[in-house]
Amino acid sequence: RYYYQSGDLNSALGYLERVASNGEYGARAAFLQAVVMISPEIGQNIEAVRMFQETVLRADPESETDKEVTENAFLALARIAYQVGDVSGALYYYNKIPYESQRSTRALYESGWSFFLNGDMNRAVGTFHSLHSPYHSHLFFPDLYVLEAAAYLYTCNVDQAQDAFYTFNDEVGTLRTMLQEFAAGASDPNYFYRAVFNPEEIESEGGATLPAQARNTILADADFYRLFRIISQLENELEVFSPVADQFGSRGELSVSLLEADLNNRKLEAGVLIHD
Repeated sequence: RYYYQSGDLNSALGYLERVASNGEYGARAAFLQAVVMISPEIGQNIEAVRMFQETVLRADPESETDKEVTENAFLALARIAYQVGDVSGALYYYNKIPYESQRSTRALYESGWSFFLNGDMNRAVGTFHSLHSPYHSHLFFPDLYVLEAAAYLYTCNVDQAQDAFYTFNDEVGTLRTMLQEFAAGASDPNYFYRAVFNPEEIESEGGATLPAQARNTILADADFYRLFRIISQLENELEVFSPVADQFGSRGELSVSLLEADLNNRKLEAGVLIHD
């Protein structure tokens, strides 16, 4: 992980290959190995697909961490299949995401896109309709109504297409204006991070705040949640170690400095993810 985060992918790959496949970290190592392989710098795409599949095979079904890694592997395999035009393969892997998973809404949305681009408009509309249910309301997809409208037009349901466009203008148009106002007042990634976790602070400063609907979508995103857990862990480590760092002399000071730098970098990464 150290070499991967520092950008030395070849060294990262060398160490990941040495992790025991049947050990506690086997599935996680296989997944990260696949991520490294599929990067433009390495470009071992076919081998990456095999390692994503290997991730699933190595995973311990009783491990919550391995369940999360397995779901990410299924999503990766679905997206790869989609990119190479294998829509049936993409749908096969999307269907592997459990309905109770944090990633199920994202998988359902991308499945709808797959049906749409495959010309299966009836199933596309059915999938898009499912995303309007309260169960999926924690995520917001601005283009959902446009996709519905296009699918209705393809199936000659003009009135329903018109209704979808009206709904898009009503719901998304207002939010777009609010987001434009927020973006105009947002200065850097740290501002985006504070807008999610310290909106009251920004409001007290007279700054632009992020609309609640957008903020809730960010907080419900599984990838963002993973990053937030890392940030929380770093904050906890600093809280525990900082008061006793002087007992370790220069090494203690260095450790605190490294933790603080890592924490700031992670918050910047989160800010960039929020912006995107």
